[in-house]
Amino acid sequence: TRAEKMDTDKVVLTAKRTECVDAENITTLVRKSVTSLYGRVDIVDIIEKASFALTLTDRKDLIVSHASFYNYPNVNDVDSSQWEDWMAKQYDLPGSVPLNTLYLHLFVSRDEYCLAAMGEILRIAFTALPFLQYVCLAAPSQTKLDIVYLHFFEPVPLKDSVKSLDHELRVATRHKFCPSLHIREARVEDNDDLLPIFKTCNQNLDKQYGDYFIAEMIECQDQDHRTIVAEVDGVAKGFVSISSEVDLELLNSCFDLAPFHDLQKPPPNDEVLLTDDKADGHPGSNVSLLSDQVLTAASQVVKEKSSFKQVTVDPKATSQASVLRNESQTSPLVTPVDSSTSEKPVQSSKSQLFQKQQSKASSVALVTEQKLIDSASMTSGTSLQEKSSVPLDAVSKQSVTAAEQSSQSRPLSHDHTRDKGPSNAVSIQLFCMEEKHELRSVDFLPAVFQLFPDKDLVVVTQPPSSPDNPLINHFTRVTPLSTASLSQELYVFHKCALLESFFVRPVLTSDMEAIIALVSGVEGGDNVVTDVKNYLLARRDPQSEGASPLQAVVATCMDQVIGVAVLRQEAAMDYLRAHYNIEDFIYYNYHAPEEHGHMHHFVLNPVFQTHCRHFLNEVLRVTQKTSIYYPLYPAGLQPEGRKPHSVISALPVMVQVQPRRQVQYNVASLGLNAPREEILEKQTPFALYHYNRKLAHEPKIQINARIVVVGASDTAISLLESLITTNPHIQFNNLTLVSPNGLPIPQKNMTHFLPNNFSYNWNDYQNMALQTWLNVVHGRVVHMDRSEKQLTVVAEDGRASYFSYEYLIFANGTQYQIVPDEEGQKPPHNVFTLNDVQDELSFGAWLEACATGKKQGRFVVYGCDLSAFTAVEGLMQCQVKGEQIVLVHPSPPRCFNNPAVLNRVIHELKEAGVTIHEGYKILRYSSIVEEGEGEGEGVEEGREQVRVLAGVTLTNPSLENGALTDIECSALLYLHEKGVDLDMFNAVNNAYLVFDRRLVVDRHFQTNDPYVFGAGPATKFSRKYYSEKWTHANFQSKEVGQKLASVLLPLLDASTYLPPQGTQDLIPVFHQPTTVGGVLPGGIHYLHVEKPNVGENLEEQMKKENYGQELVTGSQDAYFRLHINCYNCIQTITCLNKQPIDTDNIISVYGIHEKYLNNLVQRFDEKLIEDLYSYFREPWTAAIFHDRFKVFREEIREILQKPSATDGKSFQDVVTDQLPDDLLVSQTKRDAMKKTFKDLPVGASVEQHLLLFLNYNSYHLPMYAKPHLL
Repeated sequence: TRAEKMDTDKVVLTAKRTECVDAENITTLVRKSVTSLYGRVDIVDIIEKASFALTLTDRKDLIVSHASFYNYPNVNDVDSSQWEDWMAKQYDLPGSVPLNTLYLHLFVSRDEYCLAAMGEILRIAFTALPFLQYVCLAAPSQTKLDIVYLHFFEPVPLKDSVKSLDHELRVATRHKFCPSLHIREARVEDNDDLLPIFKTCNQNLDKQYGDYFIAEMIECQDQDHRTIVAEVDGVAKGFVSISSEVDLELLNSCFDLAPFHDLQKPPPNDEVLLTDDKADGHPGSNVSLLSDQVLTAASQVVKEKSSFKQVTVDPKATSQASVLRNESQTSPLVTPVDSSTSEKPVQSSKSQLFQKQQSKASSVALVTEQKLIDSASMTSGTSLQEKSSVPLDAVSKQSVTAAEQSSQSRPLSHDHTRDKGPSNAVSIQLFCMEEKHELRSVDFLPAVFQLFPDKDLVVVTQPPSSPDNPLINHFTRVTPLSTASLSQELYVFHKCALLESFFVRPVLTSDMEAIIALVSGVEGGDNVVTDVKNYLLARRDPQSEGASPLQAVVATCMDQVIGVAVLRQEAAMDYLRAHYNIEDFIYYNYHAPEEHGHMHHFVLNPVFQTHCRHFLNEVLRVTQKTSIYYPLYPAGLQPEGRKPHSVISALPVMVQVQPRRQVQYNVASLGLNAPREEILEKQTPFALYHYNRKLAHEPKIQINARIVVVGASDTAISLLESLITTNPHIQFNNLTLVSPNGLPIPQKNMTHFLPNNFSYNWNDYQNMALQTWLNVVHGRVVHMDRSEKQLTVVAEDGRASYFSYEYLIFANGTQYQIVPDEEGQKPPHNVFTLNDVQDELSFGAWLEACATGKKQGRFVVYGCDLSAFTAVEGLMQCQVKGEQIVLVHPSPPRCFNNPAVLNRVIHELKEAGVTIHEGYKILRYSSIVEEGEGEGEGVEEGREQVRVLAGVTLTNPSLENGALTDIECSALLYLHEKGVDLDMFNAVNNAYLVFDRRLVVDRHFQTNDPYVFGAGPATKFSRKYYSEKWTHANFQSKEVGQKLASVLLPLLDASTYLPPQGTQDLIPVFHQPTTVGGVLPGGIHYLHVEKPNVGENLEEQMKKENYGQELVTGSQDAYFRLHINCYNCIQTITCLNKQPIDTDNIISVYGIHEKYLNNLVQRFDEKLIEDLYSYFREPWTAAIFHDRFKVFREEIREILQKPSATDGKSFQDVVTDQLPDDLLVSQTKRDAMKKTFKDLPVGASVEQHLLLFLNYNSYHLPMYAKPHLL
């Protein structure tokens, strides 16, 4: 939210959204008069549950005033869910409805700012909330109001039938603080007022069209093309040009406009709903279902809200404009809104509206690419197909619940089965508004509809790169089709959305027929109807289904049902709190258990989608909930016994809650001290979405920039996850992932042949639900056109498709690649390489087929990386005997960098009977010709002859005559030397991006093209950094992706905080450890965690003076090594164990000081620790592994660094002053420091924070005794 500033007697006050952390300072402003008016209130509670809360601060950031607003009155005997009836019966304020009314529940201020602060807060409230018309204050009758209330709030008269009440109602109205703008027809003389505003939006307009293009546009208007302005104090502050000529055919070919009746007038008595083949997740409620009563009321509202009278257009001008338009060669194209785009405007050939034959164009409707205009005149279907944005066979077929309702879901095509009717839409050609008044842009819409009273819809297109603006925020974004040729974003607004008659109430029996029609096209609509019937029957589920209480509400407009929602009480709050970070959004202890609701169904007519957030607010109020949760399960994986969920259209306005890392408990040793079953329960993973009152007036920033990520590496997934979830108030609408195999989602219990870096697992992918917000394209990038910002992607079947981008990210990593043998012979069939999950699944299926057909022979695994060892174990897990496996190392394996681990693995290989050849390379492949079974490309099944691997010849250059060795085998796994994909190299190299064995990037991940970024192992830093040894491959892939996201976000959203850049000539600093592991031969589980390094040999590291020390324990079944650096922090962890390793626990130990680990070094030196793995499974370690322990450590550090109130010194300063120069502290000195710590308040503060940490997280940590239990 933009901070507002005000000057009051030369004192600057800044407005901000109130946070609960402000409660302590706000409490100091509470006076006796505040208590008498509002009662004794809990400041944290009132802020936590407010719909809108503002705070004013001075130059020193001290709070001087605060106000909290709710969507219901603070009157004790008034039911918050039914205050409309109370208002209608007792007070004469007919215009007040839930959509436009808020109630002041608290106002506090320093005395000297009281009047000014109240005025400023009300002004900001009316400015920030466009639909707000009334702010009401309910005060006890016996309370004497301060002058601030008498000054700003007028008394509301009672109804004639009401004599007196024990409270009075006062109201502040919009027109006194932020009146609606005066809209009138544009005049030629407005040119001088508007030109500076246009220049602030785009500096090139006057250069392109001259200083009088606005006047020329106004002169050329006719009945089909109109211009209007917003006037303030006689000066034009905003401008809109509108046209009734809209290319419906083009828009319907590019966007899914079925919910809006294809922008056409519905035939009389049209009762046709969406047919089965068009029921693609949209609510069955489209424009044709709106009653005449609703449409008539909307037209009446348009007349009431519009503040100008139409002026008769000069017939001569109309005739002239008609002649000019008849000279056009193509039909008019809906052109984009230009609010502040920086792209160069170009003319749209002859199709631009208001165009003269003279060289000066009077239309400045901005189209970003000339080729876009050419696409408007395309009549050949073939041309559109060739340039389709997403080919039919390239779109990810992974269906996700609610994905079709999300802004990212793209229907494949749109079947125009309706009869062609007259156009029902007008288009906004050009829009510009002075920044001071831009939040009142909605005032233009009633005037637009009054100019064209026979139209019900307004459409706007704009380039994806255009920033969000307040006018567009009131529109509904239309989902583009996968075959779209128009690279623009389309937005629609229906005039019925101007109606304030938007009420939410419990479902009635009479609503049943309307609800059935509403949900007819929704996936899971039958479940909605079933739950509503159960609600009407008994207000709960049937006894056989658990008899859970139900709450069902409908949204109505002019008595027509336009939305329905069904909730149950959230019965699994303990599980949600323990497994998801819901406390990022709410203060859990301030919400009663019955105030948490579980959303099962939510359907809203798309016409009213702009009021989706208000509908949710009203659902909370009517059901008396404070927060709502919606689980998004993977397709087909909703647990049995759980109540079904339908597609909900509210997903874009909700926030996604991030999952929490769980402690891996040793339940057997904990016994009765283990967490409750509700906490330990293993549920089907799901993505969790949340909504609460504080989100009521915090709209998301829409980013339409087309961001294409090439590759599905962990770096790419981390980048996408960070973009989608880092800021819950930002929504990306055009994220695309291009990868040959799509998202690398592993299957549960699959056999793994590759090592694991523990970045993402199956549960993580389900918790993220990336498919909901992401377009996944299967294919390879083979060409890029940097000048046009376009990629060519080829699918597996050879079909090419084209993708435009604003930002392109190469994050496809490196891959094992099968290369010809030493004699240059191409490898035959049955030579495999494994790079991702899909390759593992395919190879596993091939092994299973071989086992079924009894064709298994010997298997050669070629490579010296960790992948070679895990592949051997994978083969043995697939019932391949060790005697059938040959492991060939081209060079001595260095992947373990630990002789003890390598020796243990070699021992297990020999025990299993695996043959090992070290130092050998493949000289040639031996093959035989067999009849294939459809494996050849382009040949009918069973007819081709293919070369099948029969053996390999190995050579060892270090031995005499090469020491040739022939090995007969039926398959070879080639896992040696990863490299850059050839298609990527060709695309990058041909586009003249700098490539130096890897794609060259700078410290900000940018290539030599500012719109192309690179990250991951396929990149390297520019040589100017003199860091040849350091690349992204040396760091944790997940952290690299997060760093890249932190670079991109400020480019995409100006409000995002840009951290200090530091030294420009140094590579970025990464802090997270690199991790790798897997199952090694013999069923040994392996985990290695270490600080990022350049691969220095372990022996060389240990020779350094500041290396630190190592702690090693080992036995036949377990090996554990810790490297503790010179600062006594854990720097390296290596673990081998026959039992599965608690990887999340062990990884969380990295970087922790050994003192936190119960004086680890001292205990080890005293030989009190026999097995480090068992030591870390003891009950006391649970708090160390807790996901919030790191935050606790940071809090302790802040306490130790906090200056004392007496002498201004922190405890850290006190200790530093007592340290000798050589830092060698005697035991006497240590004892003195300990005594100082206990005597100072800091000691008690640390102890208190520790107890608070254990108590607040007791559901995870019940094994710790509390003071009251001792």
